[in-house]
Amino acid sequence: MNSCEATVLAIDIGSTRTHMGVVDIKKLICLSKGEFNNTEFNNLFVDTVKKITFNHQISKTNISSCVKELGIQAKQLCACFGLGKIEIIKAHDALAVEFKYENPEKLGADRICNALACALLFKNQNCVIIDCGTAVTIDYLRKGKIFEGGVIFAGTATHAASLHKQTDSLPLVNFDNSGAPALPANSTTTCITAGILYATAGAIDRCIEEYRNIHGKGLALIATGGGWEIIKPLLKHKRQITDATELTLVGAGVY
Repeated sequence: MNSCEATVLAIDIGSTRTHMGVVDIKKLICLSKGEFNNTEFNNLFVDTVKKITFNHQISKTNISSCVKELGIQAKQLCACFGLGKIEIIKAHDALAVEFKYENPEKLGADRICNALACALLFKNQNCVIIDCGTAVTIDYLRKGKIFEGGVIFAGTATHAASLHKQTDSLPLVNFDNSGAPALPANSTTTCITAGILYATAGAIDRCIEEYRNIHGKGLALIATGGGWEIIKPLLKHKRQITDATELTLVGAGVY
């Protein structure tokens, strides 16, 4: 494999943000990255592709998309740049990971990418894969080869938006890196913030414990996603978890 063949453009279109990176699929690292809100997709997609692929020879482009229309649009735009074969990621039988899922065709592409990356980064290990984004997913990869599903629940911003939308008087709260308010919180805003952060952290900790009850303690714990850093300090298991900020892009690259 020459250097060009080892360099892939990986595009991860999430529910709210798009990330992309030039991935060295031999070293399993991103050589350059860019990101933007999906609301800016039409304005920033082309410029971001040009910026991050400058000085890199791209052999292939792989697109992971949770938004079908944007995935199709990304494929059409990339076809204008000479970025090699362009594929939209989906589960199929030729992948290095077997996806034991009721409807593999409905499995989120980001979860596919995370499993593919962990299969290479944590070879033959039982993995719990935590991805904190618009939704939180906590998936189980057996022996680095068999994806067995997991859980899905609302991410912090989604949880906050739902509370605001479904009530008359609760404000919309935003999250930063200041951590969870001390308990008992003493304002509506801090009560909501504390409730969502502790609920999310508690759910992740409980799922880890359940996986350990079923599969034993010898599990690799891996976390990624834009909301991970906010939740991480609140977890009991935080010191046992490997941070993997580029996990989804690496997985998209090796697809």
